[in-house]
Amino acid sequence: MNIKSKKISVSLSYVSTIINYIGMFLVTPIIIKVLGKNEFGLYSLVHSIIGYLALLSLGLGSAYVRFYFRVRSQKNDYTVDNLNGMYFLSYVVMAVAVVIAGIGLIIFSEHVFGPKLTIQEHQTAKILLAILTFNLASTFVFSIFWSYIRAVEHFVITEIAMLIKIILSPTVTIAFLFLGFGSVGFVTATTIVTTLIEIFVAIYAIKKGGIKFKFNIFDKGLFKEIIGYSLYIFGFQLLNQLNNGIDNLVLGWTGGTEIVAIYAVGVTISGVILSLPNGITSVIIPEINRIATNEEDKINIISKLQIRYGRMIFMIIAFVLSGFILIGLPFLNLWVGAGFEEAYWIVILIATPKLFGYSLAVSSEFIKAENRHKTRLISFAIAIVLNISISIPLAINFGPIGAAIGTGFTYLLYIIFMHFYYVHKIKLRLYSFWKEVGIISIIYSLILAPFIILSHFIDIYNLWIMLAVGSGFVIVFVIVNYLIILNKYEKGLVKTILNFNRKERNA
Repeated sequence: MNIKSKKISVSLSYVSTIINYIGMFLVTPIIIKVLGKNEFGLYSLVHSIIGYLALLSLGLGSAYVRFYFRVRSQKNDYTVDNLNGMYFLSYVVMAVAVVIAGIGLIIFSEHVFGPKLTIQEHQTAKILLAILTFNLASTFVFSIFWSYIRAVEHFVITEIAMLIKIILSPTVTIAFLFLGFGSVGFVTATTIVTTLIEIFVAIYAIKKGGIKFKFNIFDKGLFKEIIGYSLYIFGFQLLNQLNNGIDNLVLGWTGGTEIVAIYAVGVTISGVILSLPNGITSVIIPEINRIATNEEDKINIISKLQIRYGRMIFMIIAFVLSGFILIGLPFLNLWVGAGFEEAYWIVILIATPKLFGYSLAVSSEFIKAENRHKTRLISFAIAIVLNISISIPLAINFGPIGAAIGTGFTYLLYIIFMHFYYVHKIKLRLYSFWKEVGIISIIYSLILAPFIILSHFIDIYNLWIMLAVGSGFVIVFVIVNYLIILNKYEKGLVKTILNFNRKERNA
């Protein structure tokens, strides 16, 4: 992938991200208002359950890039076309498994969601499960096309596809909601748009990407190796889903759908904040896999990349999280109305520890590429068990904030352990990275502090005052960040992007 394409891809990624967040912030209050707290909470609860069915992919998609480069570099009869054929057949089998599991969930949904739901809510949950099961099964069938396009680094088309989806989804969703179809209409609209995008990507992969399938050779040895590698990724995905979904289940059983709705808003916002660097992460994964496969001095190279990209990821998340800490409460009041104040603390409790974990993306992707993530899986499993044991009593006694405390605390313990694993076992040089992160954190805190003090002496809940304070924070942050924090490489990157955008406008 050439430099220009990479810049276009990252730029499109952030255009998509911005539009996605604008759409989400515009649509979510409408959804909550039209559906009501209870039905919105029901949708969030069902969606978290469907997340478990998504795990039936067994992590194969994450493994594809690694084995694509490996197969391509080999000189034998087994080609990438054979790999594609094996993957396609595997995904079809998994799609069938999803349908069977989905039917099981529908039959036993009363036992899954607990006694706090009404009879009508249980009936609606069954319909939502059916639609989302179909959505997930079709996604599995088309997964190979997405994996292939990412492996051949056609990132631009994936970003265009996501941009189209981001624009269509809220438009169709709002139409279905106002036609009176409720949460069923909401998930139906999402399914229609998703299926159309999947078909578009498949056509591109065939016509332009050059994907081909051969089914004449099924390498059982390679398949076992892929499954062995993927199972660790699957295990981590399973645990991650448990970590993200256990709170919803606990709150659904102990407090009902209204409490789940409050928690869902907090999780949604924290997810938005944490997903901001995804454009960077998606672009560097093939690079990390190439380094792991071909480079001799890989530890030194990865250590440098961890500092380079880790700084960027940390700065992006920390900036937005700081802004939320400043104006999060009045924002929530204006966005979704009264009654969601606890979501403010849920965002902070979940996003703050994950800020440090997400900043280690290069290190985590490297051990995945090296197939050395057994310890990562075991340590995360221990953290999940601890999270469940802590979150249940905290959720019962303190509601959604208690659940967030358990999740945030145990994730922080996991990240501390992983730091020492990366340093002492993998031999990555992370202390220099954390030193730079520490300096950035101190400077960001010094920027934020006077604005927080100011907010106690003014009516921050007034829309115009909130916007003025937020704008002042952004201006001060950008100036200080550029003059003091950004290094030579990062300043050059900013100038390159600005010059690139200027040339595109003038072209």
